[in-house]
Amino acid sequence: MDEREKLLSKRKRYFTIRDRIYDERALAAIEELIKETEERLTQIENNVPDLKALQQPSAEVVPYDLPFTLRDRETQTVIDY
Repeated sequence: MDEREKLLSKRKRYFTIRDRIYDERALAAIEELIKETEERLTQIENNVPDLKALQQPSAEVVPYDLPFTLRDRETQTVIDY
């Protein structure tokens, strides 16, 4: 399945979800996904490369080596990494 087919499938799924939800914030999020998908479909039709894929990662990305804490579900033991 190529990118266009995947996007068409996603768009169909987004329309189905949109038609079944009533929460305004969720509806706004789905509308944004539909808009982004349709923009990319237009780019594909015009032979424009995926500009998001070409962008460098943002400097705001959190490094993976920051310390974090997990809690074991069964024993409730706190594990610091």
